Amino acid sequence: MEECRFNRYPMVTVETVSIVFTGLSISLAAFYYINTLRNTQRNQQLSMETRKAQHYMQMLQTVSTDEFLRRTLELLSIEFRDYDDFYEMTVDYESEVGAKFSAYTTWLNGFGHMLKEGLIDREMISNFGQGIQYIRAWDSWRPFILEYRERRNIPKYMSGLEYLAGEMKAYRDERGWPSEWSTERRTFERG
Repeated sequence: MEECRFNRYPMVTVETVSIVFTGLSISLAAFYYINTLRNTQRNQQLSMETRKAQHYMQMLQTVSTDEFLRRTLELLSIEFRDYDDFYEMTVDYESEVGAKFSAYTTWLNGFGHMLKEGLIDREMISNFGQGIQYIRAWDSWRPFILEYRERRNIPKYMSGLEYLAGEMKAYRDERGWPSEWSTERRTFERG
């Protein structure tokens, strides 16, 4: 009598094939899931880089205009006699200086908050003049801003600008660049 071929492998049953097939299916599903996660992470990274590039270009368009540069230099060249002079000139938004000051410091303050939240990084910001204007603005206006905070009971007034200037000082210090603004000499010096 002829022997049945299937009897050679008596352990191979429908149950065994079903278990192997289930194991392979689970392995394939896990591989597919891991691959999908990797692709999603890669796409998110590309999307983030694209958004950063777009944001950088928007900032570059702002800071590279003649109007922005003139406004920056004009505001940084104002020497306030005292707090009252500062307050009178900068808080009146209907005056030319007040409107310019408000627009400029709102931009700087927002820039600092974006840096603090990790939406932009120090390297990106340093590309706009190595942080000089931010440090200079804070150093020039710090006594008036601090007094404004106290008198008006607004403890976070210009905290973004303060943070931005501090980060840019640290950035410059890490590279061995001067980071202290000298109003008398109108230049940066080593701290």
